[in-house]
Amino acid sequence: MALSLEIEDVDETDTVRLGDIFQNPSWELGQGQHGLMTIDVEGSPAKGSKVVLKSDGVPMFGGRLENPVQIPTVVTAPICTRLEVLYWTRLFDFAFWTKQYTTDQYLLDVLTDLMADKLTSRGFTLHGSQAAGPLLTAPFGWTRAKVTSVLKDLEQMTEG
Repeated sequence: MALSLEIEDVDETDTVRLGDIFQNPSWELGQGQHGLMTIDVEGSPAKGSKVVLKSDGVPMFGGRLENPVQIPTVVTAPICTRLEVLYWTRLFDFAFWTKQYTTDQYLLDVLTDLMADKLTSRGFTLHGSQAAGPLLTAPFGWTRAKVTSVLKDLEQMTEG
C-alpha cells in the first residue's frame, strides 16, 4: 500500500515528516466526532487548502486545512507545520447558516446564497448544470442551522 499526500492537487508526499518532534499522522472518524486528520509537513500551506490522502492513488481522506500550526524547530531546519484537516463530509456539520426568505425563491437562488455565504470560501462551487427549480414557497429560512440540516431541508422541500 503506497500512501501519498496532495495539497492543492500537487503531490506533497515528500514533505511529510515523521519521528523526533513530529507526530505520526492520526485520524478521528468516530460517532459524535468530527472527521479530522492531523499530519506534519515541511512548509506552510495556507488555511483552507485542499488536502487529500491517497492509498495506491485512491482517495482515503480529503478535506480543507482548518488549523495550520507552525512546529518549533531548530533555526537551520526548514519550516514545518502541523496540519489539521477537516473531513469533507463533516465540514458541513461545523458551518452554521442564518437566512430568511420572505418571497418565493428558486432552489438555485437558495443554493447560490448558501454557497456565497458559507461554502465558496471553503472551495466548493455549484455545478454549471444545476437546475434552477423548483420554486420554493415563502416564507422559509434557517437560524443558526448546520449546513447539513439546510441541505436536508432543501432536499425534502424539493421532493414531490
